[in-house]
Amino acid sequence: MDIPQWINDLPPVAVALVSAAIAIISLLISGTSLFIHWRNYRRDSHDVDVELQWNAKIIHEHGMRSPVKQRFGHIIVTNKGRRPVHVTYVGLQLPGRRNSSANWLEKGVTLEEGDPSIIIEIPQDSVLEPFLGEWNKMYATVRTNTGRSYRSKLAFECPIIVPGFDWKSAGLLQDFTALKKFER
Repeated sequence: MDIPQWINDLPPVAVALVSAAIAIISLLISGTSLFIHWRNYRRDSHDVDVELQWNAKIIHEHGMRSPVKQRFGHIIVTNKGRRPVHVTYVGLQLPGRRNSSANWLEKGVTLEEGDPSIIIEIPQDSVLEPFLGEWNKMYATVRTNTGRSYRSKLAFECPIIVPGFDWKSAGLLQDFTALKKFER
């Protein structure tokens, strides 16, 4: 096969520029392809979101103005990824303890993409009573069947533990106001 004469007549600089342009275009296309594959890989993996919420549910004795009978906190577990995830453990990481508290999940639950969140109610008064000053150091922890652990962010909402609890005398008022400033 013969090369046409007009190609042989091109100056070497023009050939170098064309080949450089083709190389740059192919680099951009392969870089874009790599980025798209990386995003698909990240999106298709399972990702669990854990949230710890105090004062989520309050039960009164008779009506809203009657004394509080019981308070509950919520641990909310959500699958944000596309792959299903099997949750085997939901508990609290207590301050000063290496292991978490009891497992509040009776049996394992599989969360598919788009499933509603799992909401675990925990009795707030009995859990927080030994840790009155350390409520802001507790994490909710979740483990999956693959052995991966997820934990929540620190809760910034102050739990109501005992009606009429005096924060000033307990020395906790400064902690609470610092958290309120941080929240803004």
